[in-house]
Amino acid sequence: IALLTDTIADLPDEYIEENQIYTIPLIMIHNGNVYLDKYTTNATTIFNTLKQSSDYPKSSQPNEKFIEKSMKFLLEHYDEVIGITISSKMSGTYERMMQAAQKLSVDGKRIEIIDSSLNSGAEGLLAKHAMDMIKSGLDYDDIVDKLYKTKKDISIFVKIPDLNYAAKSGRVPKVAGMVAASLGIKP
Repeated sequence: IALLTDTIADLPDEYIEENQIYTIPLIMIHNGNVYLDKYTTNATTIFNTLKQSSDYPKSSQPNEKFIEKSMKFLLEHYDEVIGITISSKMSGTYERMMQAAQKLSVDGKRIEIIDSSLNSGAEGLLAKHAMDMIKSGLDYDDIVDKLYKTKKDISIFVKIPDLNYAAKSGRVPKVAGMVAASLGIKP
């Protein structure tokens, strides 16, 4: 059983490598340059860019061809693939991976793409749970079933120092960001 996730799942690089977890990078676009999350850029570089630039980077869902190529590779080496994605409410990654899975559907091979309904560390916890079950020898159907049940029990709470980046990205109205900053609110 292969485990596939996107790079939003905050798993340590060593863990990903040791457990042969396959990742699909999300895309960051800044000043006309395209970066693949964790492939051609990292969190430190992104935060330095945010501090130094007035132009806010944009993010994009993974490239459709990259997803298809990755899944095709996995299906050449595994009979079953479990994919765990960032919440479909935050990104089109789940939909793109579902489309690729349907396109690559092959007799005798199975791909289950699971919308984690989460992001960041919480998505990573679900992926880690999947890997723990794979390593324990559970069968594919049991793992998939348990993942759908487990994802309902995982939550993430985030505290950020200010709403500056959330306002720049458009995730929070600029007025709310300005009011929060003027009142010293740290959400």
